[in-house]
Amino acid sequence: SDLGIHDQYPFDRLLHDIDHYTQPFLAGAFTASTHSPYDVPFHTKQFDQYGSYTPYIVSAHYADSCIGDFLRRARQKSWYKNTLFVFSSDHIHLTPVSTPFCTPEGHRITAFFYGDVLKNKFQGKQITDIVSQIDIPKILLDPPSNSSLYSAVESLVPYLQANSLLVFLLAHSTPLY
Repeated sequence: SDLGIHDQYPFDRLLHDIDHYTQPFLAGAFTASTHSPYDVPFHTKQFDQYGSYTPYIVSAHYADSCIGDFLRRARQKSWYKNTLFVFSSDHIHLTPVSTPFCTPEGHRITAFFYGDVLKNKFQGKQITDIVSQIDIPKILLDPPSNSSLYSAVESLVPYLQANSLLVFLLAHSTPLY
């Protein structure tokens, strides 16, 4: 890959390494494929109708397939049932048809929490507060409420049954709204 290594290989390594971590653990991964030049190890004609957007869409498809493969294999691991997966992006993917970057909507990214550790009352819950990546520790760790470093977003702690944590940081998301 022009930016380093194709996504499948760091995910393979992460899956291997986590087996040797002591719980609870914190681990992270970053996808590089969805950053320009969108260098992925395959091309599919499935998305050719998108013209100049095809390389990005193929790269997102590739990153998604790597994450899906990772999660399918992780389900077989003993630590899976105790792990919260946090998906967030660093920024949106800019295209001429996306929201202008200079607007608040141009900074809107998707984040979601996934795993068997989510209690039923949190599953499917949508948080519409204005937050950023810096709020993820507040959501997860519930620091003192008098902390001025975090927004007033609700903590996820009461909704968890986890003793482990796995964080993924995805590159260039397309907002899901």
